[in-house]
Amino acid sequence: MALLAIATTLQVASSAEARPTTGLEQVSADPFTNPGFEHRSEVEPDVAAHGRTAVATYQVGRGAAGGSVAIGVAVSSDDGRSWSDRILSGSAAAVGGRYGRASDPSVSYGAGGQGWLVGFLGITLTGPFDIPTRSAVLVARSGDGGSFAAPVVVARAPRGVLYDKPWVACDASRASPYVGRCYALWDESGLRHGPFGVVLASRSLDGGRHWSEPVRVAGVRGTGVLPLVGPDGSVTVVYLSTQNPFHAAIAAFTTSNGGRSWGGSSTVSQAYRSAREPPVRDPGLPSAAVGRDGTISVAWSDCRFEPSCAVEDIVTSSSADGETWTPPAVAVRADPATATSLVTPGIAVDPKGQGSREAIVFYAVGGTKCLKFGRPSACSVTVGYASSRRDGWAAPVPLGWRMRPGWFPCTPAGCMWGDYIAAAFLQDGRVATMLPLATRPSRVLDVAMYAPTGGLRIGSTP
Repeated sequence: MALLAIATTLQVASSAEARPTTGLEQVSADPFTNPGFEHRSEVEPDVAAHGRTAVATYQVGRGAAGGSVAIGVAVSSDDGRSWSDRILSGSAAAVGGRYGRASDPSVSYGAGGQGWLVGFLGITLTGPFDIPTRSAVLVARSGDGGSFAAPVVVARAPRGVLYDKPWVACDASRASPYVGRCYALWDESGLRHGPFGVVLASRSLDGGRHWSEPVRVAGVRGTGVLPLVGPDGSVTVVYLSTQNPFHAAIAAFTTSNGGRSWGGSSTVSQAYRSAREPPVRDPGLPSAAVGRDGTISVAWSDCRFEPSCAVEDIVTSSSADGETWTPPAVAVRADPATATSLVTPGIAVDPKGQGSREAIVFYAVGGTKCLKFGRPSACSVTVGYASSRRDGWAAPVPLGWRMRPGWFPCTPAGCMWGDYIAAAFLQDGRVATMLPLATRPSRVLDVAMYAPTGGLRIGSTP
């Protein structure tokens, strides 16, 4: 059933010039025309929900050399039925910020009157070859998810060091001894020489106003860190480990004392990637979410269950303590017949703890002649959605329409809709997501953020 459904997304999707299917609304669009950036483009969204409010954040005006003109924010105050968007003031130089570009946005809700927190990377590139010279982890706070204060600095990178892939998470559990505390984690690399992939952590005791001096997490090398705050206040950080440079793995480490110290890393699973690479940027970062009972679910792309590792499925693993993990299992199966791999998953878990209600959004990239150095027009890109109850994962369904890699902004590592996407459960039990979708470009790109009106149902249909 899953295999057939994914094939359907490629075969019966609307034509290349089509507009969104019923139930998808365009939330925002890139308003900039700055030279040196790929307009119009919006990529790499994160989304969080609390009560009837959902907040999404994303890059606006992607640059081929990295980063974007600014960070965008969209908010819904009615359980995802309508959205309003704005540009985050101070997120980059074009909108009053200290750094030339912005990247890697994430969003979290903090209880105890702390409101919403958007974290992101500020980066400045200089010279004719766009060499990064300055970077910093920044956060902006909001009481309602709509109006944000000026960003504050979590940490500035020392000279000769580049920060990357920051992520923020706040403790919103009233049962936690650390309720209202926020955490920021990221990785760093030396610009001229190592260390590479060192992970740093900082914490805030006042909802993101002030931050501790960053500390290095001992024994951890990797990127794509995702801090997940459990109902008891413990924090599990899931990430892509690069400890073994020849074989990446999905791994995790924890803290149970509010971030005063961090435990050693445990391996979730080795990550198996297909040698058949399409011309898209997909670093294979995991997505993760935590349920009401503290169970952590992780999703990533993996080819181990397919003959000859030809294409990649979406697989999942779970843990009750962040240390011992279930064996990986297929959640959504790919389609070897059309050489279609499933990539960039975004997983959500129902925070109300209603059974095994989970949801995954993902991109499907395929075509028998879709190769890393082949013609981008030989590749088809679609978006899928799958959900789970107690009886397992329902067959996935398509969202949006059929696209091409070249319709998205491109980098030296391939064309991209973002290194990650995300989903979150709304108060009424539906699922919110924000999707970068592209239409055929004419003089400029046309990549914007779209949301399912009212969210997505758990089951076999949107």
